[in-house]
Amino acid sequence: MNILESTNIDLIEPFPVNEGRRVFKWLHAYKNIVETDLSAKTPEDLEAFLTAVVQTPGVHSYGVIDKFNQLGFKHEAPLVGMIIYEPASIWNSYCHVASTRRAWGMGYIDEGIRASLDYLFSNEPQLLRVSALVLATNGPVKGLVRRLGARYEGCMKEMVTQNGQPKDLLHFGITKTEWVAKKQKTFVENKEVSNSAPLVVDIQDKKVSPIDVL
Repeated sequence: MNILESTNIDLIEPFPVNEGRRVFKWLHAYKNIVETDLSAKTPEDLEAFLTAVVQTPGVHSYGVIDKFNQLGFKHEAPLVGMIIYEPASIWNSYCHVASTRRAWGMGYIDEGIRASLDYLFSNEPQLLRVSALVLATNGPVKGLVRRLGARYEGCMKEMVTQNGQPKDLLHFGITKTEWVAKKQKTFVENKEVSNSAPLVVDIQDKKVSPIDVL
């Protein structure tokens, strides 16, 4: 097992496929915006599907762990999300995500993708880009990929069906070059903000601390 550490979450690799039932519940919470007519219909079907995917050579799969259990789940390991990178070639992988509603709202999936992209682009020298296919009706994931800096690359009209009705898929992507440039820009901006941030002085205890900048 590989563990990638981040600020609020840890990523465990590979994703524990015995938690497929939990993922099934997460997906059904967003059923109208994430599932198609070919999606798994039972927890057992999804667990079998995840087992096959995770065992495929070249796939990177992660369980997102709420490091400090801030969401208060009563589990030995508070698993709150799943991130999978499925290679289409040695140069391009497709990203798939699922999570609890509360973890999504806390930004844990954003953080998990940032940590895993850092790792993959640093340790997979042939990987040039990561892509995502998103149902056109899936507003939350469209917002996620844009926050991460991915570009909209086109619409695949009537690519799948949902309840028998044709639905469009949107294609997003980010290259390794773009990801590295985005990180460098963010680092420079944060450094400039840190250097220019005023100080807050607590005269009572003489503590001096910079203002938090989000």
